[in-house]
Amino acid sequence: MDREFIRRLDNFLDQRNSHQRKCIIPESPAFQSRTGCMMRIKHLRSYGFHAADAIHITCAEKTQATFITTDKQILQTAGKNKHLLQCNVYHPTAWLMENNI
Repeated sequence: MDREFIRRLDNFLDQRNSHQRKCIIPESPAFQSRTGCMMRIKHLRSYGFHAADAIHITCAEKTQATFITTDKQILQTAGKNKHLLQCNVYHPTAWLMENNI
C-alpha cells in the first residue's frame, strides 16, 4: 500500500473527526479502531478495489450495512471476492429483486 495514500487518509480522518463530530462519532464502536480500519482498507486494496471504494466498503462492513452501487468495477471485484467481504454488495436492481420490492 502506498505510504503517501495512508498518510493522506490518516490526515483526512483527523480533519473530518475534528470538524464534523456530529457526522462521524469517533467514540462509536464502528470507528474506535482506526488501525483496524486501515488494515481492512489495505486488504481490500490488495483484492483489487480502488482506494475510495475500499474505504466505502470498510465503512459498510463496520456498520453492518449493505453496499449498493451501480459501479461495474466494484460489482465485478466484489463478485470475485465475495467470500472475503464482510458485507453484501448489490446492484440496486438486484437488491430490489432479492428483497421483493
